[in-house]
Amino acid sequence: MAQRAKIFEPVQLDVTDFKPRTEDEPRPDASEIDQMAGSKFRSREVVPSQPVANERQTVNQPSTRRQPMTYRTGRNVTFSAKTTQATIDAFYAIAQEQGWKAGETFEKAVAALRQTLSSG
Repeated sequence: MAQRAKIFEPVQLDVTDFKPRTEDEPRPDASEIDQMAGSKFRSREVVPSQPVANERQTVNQPSTRRQPMTYRTGRNVTFSAKTTQATIDAFYAIAQEQGWKAGETFEKAVAALRQTLSSG
């Protein structure tokens, strides 16, 4: 039974036969490679994909993905809370209507809540 190599013991490798290439070796013709292989190799080069019939129908449809609302503001702390999808949709609708970013909208909501609680 063969023994496993020890991973923490130094191994002496003989690399005297390894030398850098000094000149480019000519590549064999594709026909020579096909003869040696016995059959044709499939090309591995990237081929541009053709649009599928279903893709053509969805190209002009508007995206259902919300646009990212990020920019440099100095806000670097993440806040995460579980809520309903309706609340999230309302939050982002207000932000987009007012032209605010998500962090700015949250700050204004907290300020409005503070004002409501202090006056009530």
